[in-house]
Amino acid sequence: MSAFQERLEQAFRHPAKRRAEPHWSRAVLEDLASWITRESGGLVYGRVASTGVPEGTMLVWGPITRLGDTATLLVVSGHGDRAMRHGTGQRLMFSRDELERDILELVASDAFRDALDEMRRRASEPTEGFLRSGDPHDRDPAHDVFVEVPPDHQKRLAEALLHRDLPAEVSGIRVRLAGPSPIAKGVYEERKSALRWLVAGGVVVEISPPMKADHSTVEFAGVVQRDA
Repeated sequence: MSAFQERLEQAFRHPAKRRAEPHWSRAVLEDLASWITRESGGLVYGRVASTGVPEGTMLVWGPITRLGDTATLLVVSGHGDRAMRHGTGQRLMFSRDELERDILELVASDAFRDALDEMRRRASEPTEGFLRSGDPHDRDPAHDVFVEVPPDHQKRLAEALLHRDLPAEVSGIRVRLAGPSPIAKGVYEERKSALRWLVAGGVVVEISPPMKADHSTVEFAGVVQRDA
């Protein structure tokens, strides 16, 4: 038997495992996440992620201006024709239609509407951030410059991070100097030549000098940092 024939024999006896298609419950949660983002005018960001449970999916949501500040809305695991919604009022469902009807009841509830309204409100507020030198992830209270990012500018930054079809380069970003605080004592005029990063709402921007300052406002362009 030739070496190639041995490989043929091995492939025939031990075929590669086929990658299983995601359970239909994931598609249901993806539809809900997309609807939340659209219904909120992009102010609330919904996304799905796998859990540690086989065929488990969770939907998290939060203000798009605070990507690190999310809450879990639903956790669902599926197997075959069944889906289990976990958490309070855990429920086993026997079809996609039954899961969809369960979610429709959730969306029609006052609790859901109130939570969505609160996240919209928070997304319409300025986002606290820091102008930094050195490593953008290293806090340096003695030198960090405390700023507030207007909601429309922070939304632009978040969308540039989340959507790979948009350019990572941004321009005309304006932040308000919020003044020294116990967590960021840096003074812009003293630190401006060393500042290289904006860190705000879960987004990191590498600043492209020069920055322009006008009273309490700083304007700059930069590149939103994305994971490789």
